[in-house]
Amino acid sequence: MKNKITLKKSKKTAGERKCTVPFVTKKADGKYTLTSFGRVAVICLSVIVVLVAALIISINSLISYYYNLMEYTDISKETVMGDAQISDYLASLETEDPTVTNSHEEGEISQQVGGAVSDVENIKENISGIQNILLLGVDNSGSSGSGNTVHSYTKNTDSMIVVTINEKAKRIVLTSIMRDSYVEIVKPNGSIVNGRINTAYIYGGYTGLFNTIERNFAIDVDRFVQVDFSSFMDIVNIIGGVDIYVTREEAIEMNNVLEGINEIMGHSINADKLESTAAGTKHLNGKQALSYARIRHVTGSDFGRTERQRKLIMEIAAEAKTLSVTQLNNLLTSVLKKVSTNLTQSEVTSLMANAVSYLGYDIESFRIPADKTFRDIVVEKKQMLWVDFVENYKLWKDLVTGDQ
Repeated sequence: MKNKITLKKSKKTAGERKCTVPFVTKKADGKYTLTSFGRVAVICLSVIVVLVAALIISINSLISYYYNLMEYTDISKETVMGDAQISDYLASLETEDPTVTNSHEEGEISQQVGGAVSDVENIKENISGIQNILLLGVDNSGSSGSGNTVHSYTKNTDSMIVVTINEKAKRIVLTSIMRDSYVEIVKPNGSIVNGRINTAYIYGGYTGLFNTIERNFAIDVDRFVQVDFSSFMDIVNIIGGVDIYVTREEAIEMNNVLEGINEIMGHSINADKLESTAAGTKHLNGKQALSYARIRHVTGSDFGRTERQRKLIMEIAAEAKTLSVTQLNNLLTSVLKKVSTNLTQSEVTSLMANAVSYLGYDIESFRIPADKTFRDIVVEKKQMLWVDFVENYKLWKDLVTGDQ
């Protein structure tokens, strides 16, 4: 039997065939030169590099323009009052309530606050991947206009909200700090005095406020953005208004607040008042939204007020997702002129670069103290809140970290 040998042609599949176009070719003298394809490729790459560079320069210029609209505050140059001046000033602001009597527990309450602060410090954790920015709403900026901070004793810090950005969990948490919370206030020399959280700025400026928040609530914060409350009007008007559910009590009080706003602005006393005070979802313009944010005397008093402010911010954030480039530019140009901050330009650049992503994050709201984590107390004939710092830190941490 003869052996048979079968010859098979080797076939390459389409995926195995390669087609290469050379970028360079070797000339007769041994030198290399670009082929026509290579020259086209180099030109295209050069154009791309130039365009990218131009885009980066344009973006940086735009961010620089927006950043310079704000007032940068160098908190290292703050000046504060002496103890005697602070006592006199607080006495002029805080009137005692003749209907309440001093609590026999006052000394004990102060000790309890100190103990609770020590307890929360023991369980505090370093949470990676988050940044906290303190949002301050004020009735007047107290700006020196020089870039150096002159401590404004008449500044009314009407709202304190810690904005926590967690990029890993894709979550933003708005945490209101109740201004009547009884805390240990950290003074510039490091000594401690007990009082309301809303007096921490008076004692130590922004640095004192940061240190007080960190000491009592274990929330690390060293950056702030301060906004004049009147900017609410500009924001809401530019986005075309907001839809907010308003109770009958809130509607009545909104009209009362509007009278005061109209008087300040020189408008007719009845301008922009709600036509109907019946409960329901109402489309609010800027002035009406400002009056809604400033309601204090109904629906939970200060608790309700901070909830309304968070609700308004969340509604604005939702509407901001639909803004055109022109509307967004108008919004930033108008509002940033009423903002002061200690964020650096590089930090603002980073935030703005991620702004589109942030609009897609889940936005949660929280309040310190949370329900069932505080009790009403009387200190020096003034109503305050005793806070369970440990429980509030646990609740805040769980909400901020989420499923990460």
